[in-house]
Amino acid sequence: CAKADFIIPNMTETAFLLGIPYTEDYDEEYVKDALRRLAELGCRTPVITGVHYDDRLQGAAAYDSESDKYYFSFGRNVNSRFHGTGDIFSSVFSGACALGKDIQQCLDISVKFTLDCIEATIPHMAETWYGSCFELCLGKLIDYVKEQ
Repeated sequence: CAKADFIIPNMTETAFLLGIPYTEDYDEEYVKDALRRLAELGCRTPVITGVHYDDRLQGAAAYDSESDKYYFSFGRNVNSRFHGTGDIFSSVFSGACALGKDIQQCLDISVKFTLDCIEATIPHMAETWYGSCFELCLGKLIDYVKEQ
């Protein structure tokens, strides 16, 4: 972590990295504190995925330790588990960074595309052991990158 510009753990991995008990009962201040503590591990910008304060919205939060700014992006919460969504989010976030997008843009693109992949996977739940259906959404990803 100390050598990374970005780390992108989910809430479970965040608890593990910080040596704190995992909880699903948290608020924005808890997330901000966790982000600050992750930055203290040495990375410039930690990003936490799977952030939700209620059952309606889920997304991600980031902290730029150099500017001391927090960033949040949320989409509709789908109350189910989908394999590969963390990898999808991380890949899209990294790609958006490589294209020069700012942190908010990277979060927004990644959250929107990950939700698209989840929604595209729902009709194929019997085959989800193959992972999420990201291929069906690649056209939208191109549009999101162009829009931002």
